[in-house]
This record gives sequence, C-alpha cells and structure tokens, in this order.
Amino acid sequence: MKKLILGFATNQTTASVAVFLRSARAVHDADAVDIGLVTNTTDGIADIVRETGCRIFHTVSTYGPRMGRPAKAASRAVIQGLRALQRTGARRRMPEIADGYRHVIEIWHHPHFARWTAIARVLGAHAHEYEAAFLSDVKDVLFQSDVFAHLGDDAVQIFEEAHTFGEQRWNAEWVRKGYGEAAVKRLHDVRPICVGTVMGRTEPLRALCLEFFDIIGRDPFLTVEQGMFNYHYQAGTFTTPLTVIPELEGAVATLAGEVGAATTLLDGTVLRRRSDGRIIPAVHGYDRYDHLRDPMAAPFLRPPAA
Repeated sequence: MKKLILGFATNQTTASVAVFLRSARAVHDADAVDIGLVTNTTDGIADIVRETGCRIFHTVSTYGPRMGRPAKAASRAVIQGLRALQRTGARRRMPEIADGYRHVIEIWHHPHFARWTAIARVLGAHAHEYEAAFLSDVKDVLFQSDVFAHLGDDAVQIFEEAHTFGEQRWNAEWVRKGYGEAAVKRLHDVRPICVGTVMGRTEPLRALCLEFFDIIGRDPFLTVEQGMFNYHYQAGTFTTPLTVIPELEGAVATLAGEVGAATTLLDGTVLRRRSDGRIIPAVHGYDRYDHLRDPMAAPFLRPPAA
C-alpha cells in the first residue's frame, strides 16, 4: 500500500502551501506516496493542488482570522455546554447529541485542536489505502528527502525539540497554564515533544489521534494543545505505543533558538546536519531564521521547470 503525507491546512497562505506541497512532491515518488491536505477551501491553491497531485480531504472547520469576539464567545459556550453533557451520562441517554461534540470542536475550535479529530476521521476512512502516514504542520515545514525512509515498527514516532522545558519559555508556559508550576518544575530538564510532526503506521497513528482528542475533549480550552500532549505524555496517559526520536536523529529537525542554528548547516538551498552533513528529510521551522527562510523556500514558490 501507499503512504500518505497529510497536513491540516485551513487559514494558510498560498506561499506556505506551495512550499509544503512542492517540496514534498519533489522528494517522494507519486507511485509510493500521496500528499494530502485537510482543508475547507482550495481558493488560491487549486493550481498547486493540481500540479502536485495533492488529495483534498474536506474539513467542516470554519475557524478563521475574521472570527470576532462574539462568534468566539458563542462557539465557546456551545462547546462548553456539550462538554458538560459529556459528564452527565448524556452519552447513554442522548448518544446523538453527545457524539456531535467532536464535530462541533472540529467546526468551531482552533485548528490546533480541530485537526486531531479531522485527521482521525481521514485515517479511518482511508486505512485500506495507506499503510503509514506522516502528519505535519503546513505553515513552516519543508521536505528535502523521503521521510518514510525512517519509518519504524508499529510504535508511532514523536519528535523531540532541542531545548528543555527549563530552557524554552513557550513550552513551559503552555504546561504552566494548564497544569501549574509544579508540573513545569517536574519537566525542567525534559525536552518537549513537538506535535507539529508525527509519523507512524496508519492504525496506531489513528489510535493516537483519537486518544489525544479524548484528552482535548475533557477541557478543550485548558491550554495550548502541545502543552496538553506533553503533560499527558510525561504522565504516561497514552496507551498507543510511542517512540521518541531525538532532535536531528530521524526524519525531522524541529528548529528553534540558537540550537537550531548551531546544529545545522545551509548548503546552497539544502539544510544539513552540521555534525556529519546528512540531509534532513523534513525541516520544521525553517521560516524562523532569516538566513534559511528565503533560500530554502525560493525553489518551491514557482512551478518546477517543464
């Protein structure tokens, strides 16, 4: 069976989608790997979708930058109301209403949360077509070689960042907001997992998405979803087998801060590991660095030469 690179791509710029799709197609054989986007529109990207042979999987998400405070307040009230029903035994008495909870989150909640139920739905519907998938952010991911060359066994691969919680403010803040200062202190010397890239065999990957969405559903406004994932991963909540891939050791480099610049080397338009010159298959966060953004993105902002 084929493999699938899948990005959740609502509210993305045409340039980001172009870099994501064209770079992925350039290094993955179309006979072996499909590229897909979960999105609510192809406006502005239809030509790139056709050019790269991208599959479009529809999401009902309506969350966007124009969503004002009244709409956010109303959607939050509905989501919280359905959440409350989940706790009252409504699943037994009103299963039709209770089961709609995940769909309402996909429609109205931020894409960082909505994507997990949408992706689980796509993987479930197409499990007969794909043996494995690479789930990815779209905004800031660029491909340089075959990510599936690093595919392992049935354990889902999750990718570490280079800085510890004690060294990196944002990851610490996300855990602090949801779980308090004591949780942050316990994680001080731990390297966080970046949920923007995940790879695995289709069934365990779908199982992880469903598990994580159940965590999100317990309190969908608690904190940023990466904070939720890291807290529960360290707490041992997940039952899906997971393998942690250290930064720069597998298919992904998650670039951040001085470590990202110090451990990589730009060779023309290609980013390599500084330690041994190996090409990094998927570069996450290339757009955070002025010296990387334009040289790496430029080849993919226009159609390939005929």
